[in-house]
Amino acid sequence: MQLPDDRMPEAEVSLRLALWLLGQKGCEPRVRVAIDGACVLIAAHRKQGSEEKEREIFPIEEFLRQGDWRILPSEGKEPKKPWHGTYEHKHNGYRMTIHSEGGPDLQTKRSGKLLRVESKGGPLGRKGSPRARLDCAIGQALTLEDVMEDEERWVAVPFSSEFEKVCNSVKESAAFCRTGIKLALVHRNGKVTVL
Repeated sequence: MQLPDDRMPEAEVSLRLALWLLGQKGCEPRVRVAIDGACVLIAAHRKQGSEEKEREIFPIEEFLRQGDWRILPSEGKEPKKPWHGTYEHKHNGYRMTIHSEGGPDLQTKRSGKLLRVESKGGPLGRKGSPRARLDCAIGQALTLEDVMEDEERWVAVPFSSEFEKVCNSVKESAAFCRTGIKLALVHRNGKVTVL
């Protein structure tokens, strides 16, 4: 599976965080991940006299298959996207439901609390704007509907030296500390650093 060297797509951030959480003590063995179709494929554009093909942003089905996940037969109506549905890990029985409905990008229970996460993909090098992507995800986490007293909110972004620097700067802000949001840096090797 070929992944871009210079960036980590949002779908990859959410899925790698979900896989990490499923292996953590106190986390439920199931997680819900919202992945917009635009995070997986860019639709073809029709130009006069030619037609571009769809371009894959993240090979979600191949990623899950290589990780020993299998999709369970759907109950009821057919899924809107071929990668929508509930997956089960072949070896440990963990379950992951992938959908494109509204709400947080990732949701599970951890130590008895509801954990809701907003994810953003972004550059792995010096190009791009990690700060703008982080600020956008924080804004989304702050405006989640139906916030409950006993929930945790996280923001997840790719790990890079630039994202790490920006996250460390933001977490020192008194205004950010009052939000109670945790920042998660998601590494491509499966590790996650929570600030």
